[in-house]
Amino acid sequence: MCTDPQRRTAAGVPDTIEFTTKPHLALQMIGAALRSGVPAGWVAADEVYGADPQLRAGLEAHGLGHVSAPPGNPPNPSTPPEQPEPGPRSG
Repeated sequence: MCTDPQRRTAAGVPDTIEFTTKPHLALQMIGAALRSGVPAGWVAADEVYGADPQLRAGLEAHGLGHVSAPPGNPPNPSTPPEQPEPGPRSG
């Protein structure tokens, strides 16, 4: 968030523009698309968006299903752990 008025002015950022998160922007954009008649039944999201409870609640309020990546990319439990390469045989 930029709180430096000179920097905001130099960048052409109006005083009326406030900081908002990516998930909040996404929900605003999705709402605008739905109000415009864009058909949608579900949303896919990465972990940044999927970890935001307000975004998930907003999608549900719009009647949209959603899937998202889990935070932190935990290992897939169905994938076996890597095995070390076998060393040279002696004998």
